[in-house]
This record gives sequence, C-alpha cells and structure tokens, in this order.
Amino acid sequence: MIPDETVFKQVAELVGESNCFSEGLRPYAVDGIIPKRVVFPESVEQVSALMKLADREGLVVIPRGSGTKMGLGNIPKGVDIVLVLRKLNKILEYEPDDLTARVEAGAPLMALQKRLGEKNQFLPLDPPFYSEATLGGIVATNSNGPSRFFHGSVRDLVIGIQVVHPGGAITRAGGKVVKNVSGYDMNKLYTGSLGTLGIITELNFKLRPLPEVSKTLLLWFPSVSEAAQLVLQVSTSELLPTALEILDPKAWKRLTGDLPIENPGASFSLAVKLEGLSENVERQILQMSKWGQQQGSTKGEVLSGDLHHKFWDKIQNHPQTLPGEALHVIQGKASLWPSKVKDFFQAMAGLGDRYHLDPLMLSHAGSGIVYIYFLLETAAPDFPTLSAILSEMRSLAARSGGSLVLETAPTELKKHIDVWDSAGDSLKVMKLLKEQFDPHEILNPGRFVGGI
Repeated sequence: MIPDETVFKQVAELVGESNCFSEGLRPYAVDGIIPKRVVFPESVEQVSALMKLADREGLVVIPRGSGTKMGLGNIPKGVDIVLVLRKLNKILEYEPDDLTARVEAGAPLMALQKRLGEKNQFLPLDPPFYSEATLGGIVATNSNGPSRFFHGSVRDLVIGIQVVHPGGAITRAGGKVVKNVSGYDMNKLYTGSLGTLGIITELNFKLRPLPEVSKTLLLWFPSVSEAAQLVLQVSTSELLPTALEILDPKAWKRLTGDLPIENPGASFSLAVKLEGLSENVERQILQMSKWGQQQGSTKGEVLSGDLHHKFWDKIQNHPQTLPGEALHVIQGKASLWPSKVKDFFQAMAGLGDRYHLDPLMLSHAGSGIVYIYFLLETAAPDFPTLSAILSEMRSLAARSGGSLVLETAPTELKKHIDVWDSAGDSLKVMKLLKEQFDPHEILNPGRFVGGI
C-alpha cells in the first residue's frame, strides 16, 4: 500500500515542518531505495508518536544515526521514512564516582569521550567510523573494534537501555548501576538487532579509567603462521594486552603507507596494543618481544605518543582507510575460533589464487575476527561469480568453526547472495521475537538475518 500525502502531513505535524524533509533525499537512500520522507525527531515523545502513526498506517521506518553503517544488511522491502536520531544527542547523566553514564542514542561517541576525558575516564569502545558514529548506531549494529579483546564487546558495556516500539510503547531495561541482574537481560537482545525490534533512544554504559600509559609493540613475521602462534601464546598467558592485530602485507601498506613506520618487505605484521601502568606495559613489551624472536620475528618496533594513536586510528577505521578509490568494495567479516585464524588466512590465499583475486586481510586475532576486502576496479563486475566465491568463503569460515557476514557490498551483489550467514536453529526464535515486537513488520523489514 502506498501511503497518501495526508499521512505524511501528519508525520510533519508530529516532528515539525522544519524537521521533516521530502526533497533532496538521495543521500538517505538505503541500497538505492530513496525514502519518501526523512525526519529528525527532537524528543523520545516524538519518536513514540511517529512509531504509533507508522504502525497504524503501515509505514516502513528505517532508523539511522550518522549513517556510517547503513550499508549493513540486505536490501529492505521498502523505505517510507528514514528516522534520524542525531537531534537526540544529550549526555543525560554522568556519575564519575560510579563510572557510569546515561546518554541519548544520537550522541556521537567522540562527544561522550571528550566529556569523560575531563575526569580521566573513557568508554572502552573503538568501532570503525569512530569519529562519526553515534552510540545508538554502535549498539544497534554491535560494532566493535580491536580493543574488544581486553575490554569486552558492546554487549558487555551496555547496562541499561530505553527503546521505542512499533505502536509507540516506551520500555526500559537494565539500570544505572553495573550490578543490576534482575529479570531478563534485554540489553543484549537489542544490541546487534539492527533496529528490527525497536528504536533505541537512550543507553546506560559502564566506563573505565583512562590508562596511565598506552603503547604499541609491532612485530613482523615471514608468514601468518608465526604471528598467529604468538597470538595464541599471549592469549593463554598471564599477559594482558588490549588488542592483538594481524595484517597481511597488502593491508599493512594501504593502512599505514603515510605513517613513518617501515615494514621490512612482504612480512605479516602483528600489532599489540598495551595499556596500563608504565611498569607493567614495559614488562609486557619485553616479554612479548622475547617470545616474538623465539617465534621467528624479523623485526620489532615500539610506538608511543601521537604515532601510537594515529596507528590505531588507521586500524579501527579500516572500512574508511582501506577502500581508497576502488569502484566497488566488498568487505566480509569472519567470526572464528581464535585458533583457526591462521588456517582461514591460508585458505583465503589459496582461494584468491584460484579465482585470480587479490584479497586484503586483517584480523582482530585475539578475538577471532578476520576482515576480508575485495577492491574491484572494474565498472561491471561479474556479480553471480562473485556470489559463488563468497559462498565458498562461507564454507571456509564454517570449517574454521565460524561464520561470515558481508558488512559492505554493492546493491547488485546483494541481489545474488544473503549478506548474513545462516542463523541455524536460532532463526526460529528470532522470527518469533520479531512477530511479538513488530507484528506489522514496519522496522527495517527484510534487512536482517533470515529476511527479518
């Protein structure tokens, strides 16, 4: 059913004419589908009223923060309204003594970090698009970075949440304190649900003190095998690195080419992020350097200060840095057992040789996450063939104990392959939850796992 203009007049009345747009909407298109309206509500009450109207009239609503992860997901079944939460951007409460903060979902992560930094605290999240991403978008997409290895994932850091549901109901889960274990942990249900169950409008986070010292140990190895072996050795030791990152030579060159760091030839790089008290950081650098030499490291280097921070900015923002000027970007994310990272790297190299492709790969190796990039320069790729190759990649991931999701892909490729891997037996439960939370399927229909 195509909504008539009377309905959209009601939409404008709910948020105000100045917050409702009907022209120049191409930048808000989702996989090429241009919305009929883009709205910028200024309060939770306005979001609630919009959801009540949308549910009654059958309007498809796509929630949006800054738009950095709008490429994630399958092609939607339709787009009537893109609901942008950027005006819900307040830091509502901050309790330094309790190490907690409550924020609106449209608040940028960077704005919160600046406020926390005044009290030598921070929220230990380092997702891609760090300087642009909103907190609601980070939670809705479960967007994590290299530091997940030590600090935990988004799901571990959210302690409270407010959600507006289809029909307009506003619910809360969790609380303002870390020790809150009563009832079901609904925070984890909404985290990573891609806005298919409700629109996140507020979040409570647990925080951490800023570390005294932060440094990087870089080690280079002849192959991925030695680098991966050291990752496993460190992961099972008493040492506590914040992140363990493996980069293949091509990824290293594209990510760090403008930094004053020399990579000795076609070597695999292991970057270890270390934070904490100065004495402990130095002790860990010495121990890991020794283990690296035993594993066959050809060179080592320590980064500190501004260069350390610039390096990790490149790593965590790899979706921005790696593609360059490529005409088409395909980026897969494999989630594996950490012990299988080496096998997956090697299997992908073999697949690339067979199909004359040249993938770039980097890995949050301690967490078992591997990112694979295909940067295509041809204007008209063979998408059916690419789809078959990606299906084979999924089989490789499955043999390594994991799964593979396409986080970035051309719309035309999405017509040939599901960007999500199989959810197995969980899909039945997920569909039942969708039926309960969004019976009229107005929130992001078709974009999530199994066509949810």
